[in-house]
Amino acid sequence: MFGTTESFRILSAGLFGAGLFSAFMIIIFAFLLVIILTLAILYVYNALVWSTIAKKQKYDKSWLAWIPVVQFFLLPILASKNWAWGFIIFTPVVLLPMFVVPLVGHVLSALTSLFILGMSIYWCWIIFEKRNYAGWLSVFQAIPLIGKLIYLVTIGFVAWSKEPLIPSEKYKISKKKIISKKKAKK
Repeated sequence: MFGTTESFRILSAGLFGAGLFSAFMIIIFAFLLVIILTLAILYVYNALVWSTIAKKQKYDKSWLAWIPVVQFFLLPILASKNWAWGFIIFTPVVLLPMFVVPLVGHVLSALTSLFILGMSIYWCWIIFEKRNYAGWLSVFQAIPLIGKLIYLVTIGFVAWSKEPLIPSEKYKISKKKIISKKKAKK
């Protein structure tokens, strides 16, 4: 029916198309794998950080940092607030039906996200100051990309360093009192 040249042309076009599709699928798979690995690494890092901070604040249930949904309840607890504040993370799910109403759903979603971010900054501010760090370092979590990286580094320092990199005012004042008491004893 077809000549050898025509058959070869159809066959090679099919193979080229299949090869291109396969290459495209491999690229998508590799991209998804990198995203999943990055998220897993960030999850483990976050859990390690918050469980360490909880231990240093002498909270006996530091293992809560390892449970995916329950870890949102750990921040208000460490900030000495009521644990029930952790439920605010679910408000976007409750507001999901509001997306049927065109503008109202989007506005409520944005306001809810800002409220959750504000509460997270507030809780981290308190926690950082309890660990003798400047509370304003918690504001970095509101800055996209570079701010998130700075925040991740900051919570690592809050968890694992002995001396604050950027101390709070209370820490500076107490450090001066300790130094002046040591000088007075000599």
